[in-house]
Amino acid sequence: MSPAKDTIRFRVIKDHPTIDGMLYKNEIVTVDVIYKSFVNQRKIQVKDLTGKIWFVETKYLKRIGD
Repeated sequence: MSPAKDTIRFRVIKDHPTIDGMLYKNEIVTVDVIYKSFVNQRKIQVKDLTGKIWFVETKYLKRIGD
């Protein structure tokens, strides 16, 4: 499988500050397809393109490319 097929991609639509750093607007984050059922939760775990894990409210995410 190619990486694009086993992940769901989202774009951050608003800056998201945390104690661990800042996830900036327009950054791309991913969720593994095996966790697809959690995408409708209030807050989900995502990874940025560097591999760092973030917990982000889904209202700050917009799904891109299927």
